[in-house]
Amino acid sequence: MITVGITLGGSLEELTSVLEWISARQKEQIMPKKDQPILSEIEPAKSDQPEEATDWTEQKISSVYWNVSYDCRRLLKIVANNEAGISTFSLGKMLGVDEHGVGGILSSLGRQLNQPGVQGLRYPMDYTKDGYRMKPIWRDVIAKIVKEQETIVKSDS
Repeated sequence: MITVGITLGGSLEELTSVLEWISARQKEQIMPKKDQPILSEIEPAKSDQPEEATDWTEQKISSVYWNVSYDCRRLLKIVANNEAGISTFSLGKMLGVDEHGVGGILSSLGRQLNQPGVQGLRYPMDYTKDGYRMKPIWRDVIAKIVKEQETIVKSDS
């Protein structure tokens, strides 16, 4: 186990807001439940089936979501909240990176999409002139996950 010591200084109000911020970031990184399957445990898609038959399921999306990097989960939440699409520039600005940095963050998603169980399924987002736009099932599942996490954070408060 790694232990890190941090010394903070400032007024009580400043320290309170910093500690609340740290606590919120820690709770955002809550890992999936112990019964959440890893990708290799999910039945692989059959390539000889029509595209609709090899579509995403809530279980597969949830598994991919929890196995990508923290920054990639942030990116996915942002794209999910922008149903009409979001430009790479705007996305990068919200994440604190340039357009190339967005690609770097998305590499985590790319790695997960090549795992057994989801390899060969359609990419969860389209890239159009308006930017990234998420498939509806992905938007719905991510919204559900975010709502569950907010419930956990509120119940811990």
